[in-house]
Amino acid sequence: MAKERAIWTGAISFGLVNIPVRLFTATKSHDIAFHQVEEKTGKRIHYKRMAEGSNREIPYQQIAKGYEVSKGKTVVIEPEELAAVEPRKTRTIDIEEFVQLEEIDPAYWDQTYYVAPEDRAGAPKSYALMRRAMATDDQVRA
Repeated sequence: MAKERAIWTGAISFGLVNIPVRLFTATKSHDIAFHQVEEKTGKRIHYKRMAEGSNREIPYQQIAKGYEVSKGKTVVIEPEELAAVEPRKTRTIDIEEFVQLEEIDPAYWDQTYYVAPEDRAGAPKSYALMRRAMATDDQVRA
């Protein structure tokens, strides 16, 4: 069986403790994807990027992101504006507090992941200690 690949590596940090970890997806999509094809020939159907109300194909480089603020009124969002609100990238999961599982609204669960300690010296032992302490107090990381 092939070893699963981590989607992120970093560290769990709380107080003076820093535990190197790897993050894995806990679920896998089993959706089936189909292509649209011409019935008689089996050739793939492709879509062109057309400006609404015209027959002009728009080159990808000229396509921007927009947000409709009211019916028929769209505001174009610049790439710099999107970059400014993008979450800060970090290599650390900072634990601010431990809470009871029932205190977390399931609406916040978008996808399920699991965390495993790195194979470096001390990481498995530190991770096991943290996990055991959380289980003893019936706590989860928030």
